[in-house]
Amino acid sequence: MNALRTLALAGLLLLAGASARADVIHLESGGQYRGKIVSETSRSVTIKTRGGGTIRVPRDEISRIVKEEDLAETFKKRRAKLEDSRSTKAWCELGDWARSKKLEKQARGCYERALKLDEGCKPAREALGHKLHQGRWHTLEEYNRDVLGLVLYKGDWVTPADKANLEAGLVKRDGRWVMPKDESKKPKPAKPKP
Repeated sequence: MNALRTLALAGLLLLAGASARADVIHLESGGQYRGKIVSETSRSVTIKTRGGGTIRVPRDEISRIVKEEDLAETFKKRRAKLEDSRSTKAWCELGDWARSKKLEKQARGCYERALKLDEGCKPAREALGHKLHQGRWHTLEEYNRDVLGLVLYKGDWVTPADKANLEAGLVKRDGRWVMPKDESKKPKPAKPKP
């Protein structure tokens, strides 16, 4: 039974890193189980793992239990407190917190909210990847297109000349545009005679 528990714990720890919500059962032995606690009695605690399995842990093996709040719920609560705020600093701080928790969509929303309050908010602009050029902020796309004169080609920003060369089927070798080597036209080495 202990080997089975150890195996279950190892699998559970691998899955734990990707879990946004995790209650944690700390064991007397030093290990821990992560997941969602689904039931508790005076004798045991049952936890459901992210993989869908459940594990019943006897209370005498538990040193402590930590119930963690879902990050998305925590974000919603923090955002609700700021809803009427006109502080760009507060919105950027919430955006930074969300980004640190890998809540990228929510972070972006916070930075955009700061920009609605103040279009020149430098921390929000920088967090969104905007570039300052000659006193004007540009999105990365605007900067590449309008300032650098680049064009988008198959997901990459290139010069118009490079785009024409790429469309013509040329490849860049040693800093020069050349026709690709056609491997099928190379003479095949003669096979040695037995």
